[in-house]
Amino acid sequence: MAIISNSTRIKSTLSSATGGTITTIDGYKIHTFTGDGTFTPATAGVVEYLIVAGGGGAGSGSGSGGGGGGGFKTGKNLAVTAQAYSVVVGGGGDDNTQGGSSSFAGISCIGGGLGGRESGQTAGGNGGSGGGGCPNGAGYGRSSQPGGSGNAGQGHDGGPGGGYWMGGGGGGAGEKGHTHGSASSSSHHTAGYGGAGLQSDISGWPRWYSGGGGGYTEQSYAFTKGGQGGGGRGGFWDGSARQIGTDGDANTGGGGGGELSGGGRSGGSGIVIIRYAI
Repeated sequence: MAIISNSTRIKSTLSSATGGTITTIDGYKIHTFTGDGTFTPATAGVVEYLIVAGGGGAGSGSGSGGGGGGGFKTGKNLAVTAQAYSVVVGGGGDDNTQGGSSSFAGISCIGGGLGGRESGQTAGGNGGSGGGGCPNGAGYGRSSQPGGSGNAGQGHDGGPGGGYWMGGGGGGAGEKGHTHGSASSSSHHTAGYGGAGLQSDISGWPRWYSGGGGGYTEQSYAFTKGGQGGGGRGGFWDGSARQIGTDGDANTGGGGGGELSGGGRSGGSGIVIIRYAI
């Protein structure tokens, strides 16, 4: 996966600014927001930005889909003036809840879609990236459901649910969520893994963001993994005990991992990063 790089430096007329956690790396002033705040330039100039929304919460209840990665946008040459700009950082979605939106200077990203629940026969929710769909309930006359839709320019669709309680993976900023398993054969006990996010070097070094959460499965850890970019691992049965899924990583916008019961895992919170050459 190619790095989304802002390595072509454009010297800004912006001399300084306040807001967020401020660092200086390799000739750039970097303002990192892990929560809501205000970015206030001292003068007019141009900045680069990364905006990541909160990841979606996974579903639960007899198997479920993973949460979708939060919406992802990055760009440079954004003109700013000497005024206060509100920065909003979306929180990760709880069990079966969409992630919160993030925004800066009129540019917004949508939270990741929620994961579908088998017990309610729900599809994955729409969002920055879509949540994974619920699996079928073998022997209960239920059908698997599709993944949610991602938002164009921000993320990808979630994977559809598979067979025998195997949830679909949440979509990521870099690719769709995955699905594994047969809707009619109990020998295919594998779930969908989360779609990969995207990598950016705006923080000073390459980091991944907005990975989808993995879906719940009855077996096979390999197919419950979260997408690169903070996606949580789905829960799974290892042959002797049930292993709990994991939350999406904080400040990555990763989706939560699907669960069997007791609540789907939460998505990771988002982040906003602003930088300019000095």
